[in-house]
Amino acid sequence: MLSTSGHIAAMVNPPGNEKASYQTAKENPRDPEAWLKKASKQQGTWWDDWAEWLAERSGKEKPAPKKMGRGKRHKPIERAPGKYVKG
Repeated sequence: MLSTSGHIAAMVNPPGNEKASYQTAKENPRDPEAWLKKASKQQGTWWDDWAEWLAERSGKEKPAPKKMGRGKRHKPIERAPGKYVKG
């Protein structure tokens, strides 16, 4: 996958940007120019494609833990949003 905007905006722009586009290719040759020749332009954000890719590899969703922390060793510091967010 290759973003067409060439800067950080491609990474942080959420879905819904009508100007967004990216390129994908099924094959992944070592030479970037060879990859680019095989790639096709996709309209929209790469996020949807990435979410689908992740879903294929992530297994079933699990319910969120009922309480924070992981036992005695990893106790939560404070309830969210914490001071680090508000400060």
